Amino acid sequence: MSTECKSNYTKINDTRTIYHTSNGVKKAVGYIEIYWSYTCSTNWARVVRTDGWPDGMYATIQRPGVMPYTNFALSGSATSPMVYAPSP
Repeated sequence: MSTECKSNYTKINDTRTIYHTSNGVKKAVGYIEIYWSYTCSTNWARVVRTDGWPDGMYATIQRPGVMPYTNFALSGSATSPMVYAPSP
């Protein structure tokens, strides 16, 4: 992620909890945040895993009518690539 884009940005959604359901049990496993850069006119997503499970995760962002952009991370969080967004 560009340093210039990170210097002037805002979170554009309330933090959303991510759930996983297994054997009928729903468990919170992390959260997602979406950001917009005033400087670069871009959006990106950040996914954070909070359940301590060692599996990796994907962060994907997609504009309507365009292929999704995805990053994978083995650590506790993943950040998607930036996509052009003229407004939040």
